[in-house]
Amino acid sequence: MRRMSRAQREREAWTRHVLGPASVATIPGQCSECQQPIPDSRLRRNIKTCSVACGRLAQAKKYGGQPIEFNGRMYDSTREANAARTLQTLEHAGEIRELCYQVRFVLVEGRAGVRAVTYWADFTYRDLKGRLHVIDAKGMKTDIYKLKKALAFLLLNIEIEEM
Repeated sequence: MRRMSRAQREREAWTRHVLGPASVATIPGQCSECQQPIPDSRLRRNIKTCSVACGRLAQAKKYGGQPIEFNGRMYDSTREANAARTLQTLEHAGEIRELCYQVRFVLVEGRAGVRAVTYWADFTYRDLKGRLHVIDAKGMKTDIYKLKKALAFLLLNIEIEEM
């Protein structure tokens, strides 16, 4: 059995995503992700991957987003990639400037063994007047996101815009 590089596994996963699961042949007793033999203990439980790590690769995203590459950069979802396309077009046209990706904001500092509360914005940019815009490409507004959005506004005076 041959070991596959991460790039090969990602290529096969993408092929499986685009063409469907029948496009990549799987052999019984072989991992669906890396084609390594599956241990008997996992076979007895009808698990189709050789390890927990490969199982995580095969696991679907929690809210159904598919990672996608656009202009040499990976995005968590198609919605985020489309937002990036729009913002890159605006930046190229000169309507916005200083476009940044995955910007971290610390909402509450951590102390005494308690981690800080942080918010990762999908995009930030400045308009022609110099005003900062914080953008998030949201498909589903979770309760945690709503709380962090409120904290960002109340503590840092940052208004998060959804695309």
